[in-house]
Amino acid sequence: NKLRVLGYLEALSQEDNSQGIASFLHPDFLLRQPGLTAGREAWIQRLAKARRRPEAPQVERVVAQNDLVWVLSRVPHILLQDVPELASADLFRVREGVIVEQWRVVQPSPRFSRNENGLF
Repeated sequence: NKLRVLGYLEALSQEDNSQGIASFLHPDFLLRQPGLTAGREAWIQRLAKARRRPEAPQVERVVAQNDLVWVLSRVPHILLQDVPELASADLFRVREGVIVEQWRVVQPSPRFSRNENGLF
């Protein structure tokens, strides 16, 4: 399950890879991110319209247990915005080799911090 999720994250950085991305997602894929249209096809369309980043998310931590895979990663800077990077925490549920559910929490990484702990 862990390798399947990491493969999916790598596929996100490839140009025009809607078919490749679709192969990782169950037909009834459920994305739990408020504010986005539900469903596998809506997610794939959103990814196709997004400007591809030159590199895959930089995975900082991966924890897998049974059908769940949690990934903490850095997403490269957002073009046309003053955001150095995003911090992304994603929890995936994998069943029979495909991702059936994803919980996604994303926030901009702050440029300054009041302590030395940081997000990563």
